[in-house]
Amino acid sequence: MDTGYTLPRPQFCLDQTKTDTPPPKSLSAAESRELDTRLQKRQVKEFMAVFGNLVDNCFNACVDDFTSKALSGRESGCISRCVTKSMTTQTRLGERFAELNAAMSADLQKR
Repeated sequence: MDTGYTLPRPQFCLDQTKTDTPPPKSLSAAESRELDTRLQKRQVKEFMAVFGNLVDNCFNACVDDFTSKALSGRESGCISRCVTKSMTTQTRLGERFAELNAAMSADLQKR
């Protein structure tokens, strides 16, 4: 069923410990690969948790008419706004976290 709208693509990173940062030189190649694999699995798990919460929250807030298989126009608009608002919030939280992390790192380097 085509509803005529698409959800915006996520533009946020759930795990601010990016995997493009080189691992410590004390790790072997195998340990480095294992670390990357674990970080990727963790990011997927975190994304799935956020996505699941997003679906639960928007469904509970917006869908209340179960007399039809299709979403009503009001429900569809509500879900679209809910998802957009949630993703904007997640993006801002990620940005703010990065700002605070950079400030803390700068503060630690001064000491």
